[in-house]
Amino acid sequence: MKKISIIFIVLAFALVLAGCVGPTQNATSAAQDCMKTPNKAWCDNEQKCITPAVETCQGLKAAQNGRVVFTITDKAPEVSLVSSVNITIDSILVQNTAQSWVTVSSAQQTFDLLQLKALDTQALLADINLSDGAYNQVKLHISKVVVTDETGNHDAKLPSGDLKIVGAFNVNGNSVSVVALDFIVEESIHMTGNGEYILAPVVHIQTKENAEVTVKGTTVEVKNGNVKTDKTIGMDENGTVGTDNRIAVDAIVSIDSNGKIHSGNAPNAIVGGDKDAHGCIGSAGYSWCATKQKCIRSWEENCTYEVPGNAAQDCMKIPGKSWCDKEERCINPANEICG
Repeated sequence: MKKISIIFIVLAFALVLAGCVGPTQNATSAAQDCMKTPNKAWCDNEQKCITPAVETCQGLKAAQNGRVVFTITDKAPEVSLVSSVNITIDSILVQNTAQSWVTVSSAQQTFDLLQLKALDTQALLADINLSDGAYNQVKLHISKVVVTDETGNHDAKLPSGDLKIVGAFNVNGNSVSVVALDFIVEESIHMTGNGEYILAPVVHIQTKENAEVTVKGTTVEVKNGNVKTDKTIGMDENGTVGTDNRIAVDAIVSIDSNGKIHSGNAPNAIVGGDKDAHGCIGSAGYSWCATKQKCIRSWEENCTYEVPGNAAQDCMKIPGKSWCDKEERCINPANEICG
């Protein structure tokens, strides 16, 4: 199974919001001086000046906050004929149980997923503090995908730039939670009969609590943990995401003149409803071949003529062609000049 992992690591730690109070009306000089010091607070219970971010006032409960680390990787086997898949992520958000969206990252970043696979690493996406509590959804905004194959670079069409994934996870004090998103590339990338690429993400999501996490520079290692959510979701040609949504691997796909994606295996796809100006049906894999002046399937027939034997005589048999003696080759007089 081909996978690209985007991992969210939630490392919760204690912060004091109410437990350490300032000096009373009869405060000592030490307490007064403490309150003037940035990031410090006076703790009456212990009669000392503390740093709330790293210390708690004895006897009082600390409020909670959490640190979130995001990584991205590709653990999948090589995609046939594809040498790179560059994905650009503009933002990452998470939704809490109050249905409020919290921005995790708004920095645009581009990653070559197949290069990450070759390096066998998980690259750091973001590192942020997140409030203690329950969360139920993750949203990635993908602005661009570029696929490189033997013919060059190609912008892949996305059914929707917003990938919303429902998956519960909690941020708990003094523990580590992980949200791992594994993109299954072999089920996500599709090609039309015209050689255009479509990326309709298929993602496996797994959330864990009480995991062991090690961050080394820009890479992250995750071990153990109790699994909370474990499922696979997909995106269909309309951009709808869910466990039962995706474009079938063997589907006949096309992109019409309005940029809408059609899938031959989808219930609402109309095969034949996407004819181009020449009458070629893209959803059936046909494209226009100017050389042969007809619709062809590229995997069944080449859009070129092989001229065996007497080249001049054979050239004259080809519709729309004529022989050029000066260049000793077969030309199309409609768009070529002999000599």
